[in-house]
Parts: sequence; C-alpha cells; structure tokens
Amino acid sequence: MIFNTEMGGITVTSRFRTALALLASTSLCSGAAQAGERHGWYFGLDAGVSFVNEMEMEGTPNKYTFDPGWLALAVVGYQFNDPSLRLEVEAGFRDNNINELNAAAVTMGEVREISGFANLLWAPTSNQSNWGFVIGAGLGVDNVRFKDHTGVDSRDVVPAAQGIFGLNYRVSDHWDYALTYRVLFADVGDYDTTVGPIIARGESDIVKHAVTLGFRYGYDDPAPPAAAPAPPPPPAPAVVKQFIVFFGFNKANLTGEAQAVVAEAAAAAKAQGSARIVVVGHTDTVGSNAYNDALSSRRAAAVKDELSRLGVSPDTISASGRGEAELLIQSGDGVKEPQNRRATIDLN
Repeated sequence: MIFNTEMGGITVTSRFRTALALLASTSLCSGAAQAGERHGWYFGLDAGVSFVNEMEMEGTPNKYTFDPGWLALAVVGYQFNDPSLRLEVEAGFRDNNINELNAAAVTMGEVREISGFANLLWAPTSNQSNWGFVIGAGLGVDNVRFKDHTGVDSRDVVPAAQGIFGLNYRVSDHWDYALTYRVLFADVGDYDTTVGPIIARGESDIVKHAVTLGFRYGYDDPAPPAAAPAPPPPPAPAVVKQFIVFFGFNKANLTGEAQAVVAEAAAAAKAQGSARIVVVGHTDTVGSNAYNDALSSRRAAAVKDELSRLGVSPDTISASGRGEAELLIQSGDGVKEPQNRRATIDLN
C-alpha cells in the first residue's frame, strides 16, 4: 500500500517536478539581478514551526493528520556579488507528532527527519534599503523515520527537494535577520504493514511546510565608497604681455596712475622671467612730426627709467619713439586724442 499526500488538489509528484523547475528557473532569472552590497561567505541558524500535510494510505480509508512541530536548521553559504546568487549548504532536523488517524485522536506516532540540502538562491541586495528578498530551491537527501501505532515503522534515506521564499533585514555590514518559508517534498520510504485484511507495502510521499526565524552572519566588508573626484585645478592666471601708460598733453613725466601701471609691468617681468622688454612711445597729431618723434622718445625713456628704478635690468629694456606714426585712435592732424598720448610696454 502507498501513502498519497495532496495539497489543494495537486499531487506530490507534480509538486516535486515544480520544485525542480523552480531550481532551474532561479538560475535563469538571476541574470537580471543587480549587483548589491552583500558578498562573501556567511553562516546562519534558523528555528521555527513545521507543518505536515494530511497523508492518505492508498487502498484504505486511513488518513493521517499531524500536530504542528518544530525544526532547527544550520546553513553555510556564499553570496556572489554579480549576479546576486547564493550557493548554500543546509542541514536540518524536523519533528512532528501524529495527531489523528481517520479523525480519531492518537497518542503515538511521529515523523522525524534529518535533512541535507544544496540550495541555489537569488538574493538581490540594495544600497537603498535594508530589506531584501530570497527565492530559490534546493536538492538533497532526507533521512526520514515514520512510525505509528499500527505497526508502520519506516526508516530510510530518500531524495528530497524544497522551495525557499524569504525576507532578509540587514542589521549591519555583517548581520542579517532572516524570515523564511520552506516547502519540502520527500518520501517516507519502504515499509510493510497490515490494515485489517489489507497488507500494505511501498513508499509514501510527504510534504512539509516550515516557517523559521534566524540570522545570517559573515559577508565581506563592503567596498569603500568611491572617492569624490578631485576638483579641477583653478585656471592659470592670464599672462599679461603688454601694458599701456598714458601721458598728459605735451608731457613726458609719469603720473601716479602711470607709475602704478609701470610697477605692475615690472612685477610681471620679474615673475615671468622676461628676457626682453620693449618700450615704445607715441603721441597725438598735435605738432610737427619732428617734435612728436622727440616727445615720444622722451616718454619711452621715462618708462624705461622707472622700470630700472623698480629693479628691472636696463640691459633687458629697449626704448624708442614712433611719434604720431602708429595712432591707437585714428584722427586727423592737430587732434588732442588722449589715448594716442601713450607708451606701450611689451614683455618677451
């Protein structure tokens, strides 16, 4: 005789296939996961409540129901950074007592299991939230003992599969709380028993559900935040190569404002290491060409003398006058244009 377990009208065999499909689909959908904070080795402990579906013995009217039981689990795993996969080894113990046989209370009988699984989990994490989810499946073995008061006493190691769904809460860089739901599919194993005139032999499928609370500890230290890019260097100050000194009408002496411009030119020449300084004097169009040539030369000489007084070597300074030959502001003859009464200082 074979026990048969049902939940919501779906047979255990089909649910076992569903668990295998879930294991495969977990690998496929994980490719869309984003890299998260968690990576590295970890371990964890879980404990919680275990439930067993109603079990029916085929060929007889016998049906078993079970009390809620308890379970404890230990896991060791590795979290990959990209994609957000976990590979995990799990060992667990479950214990549930038989509650009723054919709606009649019984005081003897139990299902105990020692299980081992290799789990593949998708566990994306985020820098934006402490909450994360886990979904995956596992394949392994289940050491099942099923015993009741009718003489059934089965002990066997059988293949098993499970689906896993859970929530994680990140407490710190190395600690997580884990709330997890598991559904386990396995067999009770070989047995022989007699129910009235019926002799039952075979295996029985079993489905268990578990809700656990636990922790995960480990993981590598998170990568340090990327250093902020260095601010761009301030733009280099513009290099001034020419200065202009203005004079009064028919004057060759330096005003206070003109002296300030010459001082600025002297400082720039020293800072830039100018090897050659060219000073050129100019006039407006009032007066004869000969007079203006002489006036422009005196203006250039006045600037050179002031540069020399400020520490610029006279040997690096050439001074000459152009009269009214190179006007800054074009004008007719005899025009007192202030901007034409000037001397230029060019640093080379």
